Amino acid sequence: MAPRPGPPAARPHEDHGPVRYGPPAPDPGLPVLPELAAVLAAASARTRPEPPGGGPVLREAARGYWDRRGLHGTVAGIAAAPGAQPLLLALIGAHG
Repeated sequence: MAPRPGPPAARPHEDHGPVRYGPPAPDPGLPVLPELAAVLAAASARTRPEPPGGGPVLREAARGYWDRRGLHGTVAGIAAAPGAQPLLLALIGAHG
């Protein structure tokens, strides 16, 4: 039986340059709006996670967002999740 060849030789790191099909990155050091900084600083002490499906404040904000776009509903009919996959799994689970 012939011996197995060893791992291929590692190639030196090749630099491919900047991303060609994207907008240029913003310069570092962009100013933060004072209003945004105040809201983020006030929320930094809040460490508990949102309940499953989203808290009442989050769901009310989502209801208002959709209401302004002509899709009327209630807070009880809204669920929030960190991405599409958890929402799809919840929908499949609720449908049975």
